Amino acid sequence: MSEHVARLTAIRDFWLPLSKDSSEDVQVILADIDAVLVDLERAQAALAEAKRDADRHRWLGHDLPSLDRLDAAIERVLAEVDRLRTENERLREDAERYRWLRGDSCADHSVRWTQWEVRCWRAPIWSHDLRRTNLDEEIDAALCKENTDAR
Repeated sequence: MSEHVARLTAIRDFWLPLSKDSSEDVQVILADIDAVLVDLERAQAALAEAKRDADRHRWLGHDLPSLDRLDAAIERVLAEVDRLRTENERLREDAERYRWLRGDSCADHSVRWTQWEVRCWRAPIWSHDLRRTNLDEEIDAALCKENTDAR
């Protein structure tokens, strides 16, 4: 494109001194050449900016995953979130059952305690009724013993 600009500039420069003595047609042609030169300069500036933008996008593109890979990664994350929500709900239900069994929300002589007792067999006898922190301590001790025995 700069080659065309140079040729048009040379033509204009050739005709410019002659335009004072020339017809109106020459003056129109020179004005058209000037307009074309302005348009070419704008086009060159736009092209240079487009090339800079393309270079920036190319540079960024190397660091960013493709949209397909990004979509697949998002799908995996969403599936993991769903799995964790399901697991969380299951654990919440287990915790609610345990709290009920532990007896946190009931008085010592509630209907539940007359129907449910949790005891631990320690040969030759059963332990006392396990409630609240006593139940926690017994479970923790049993889990610790199982872990120690498994090694």
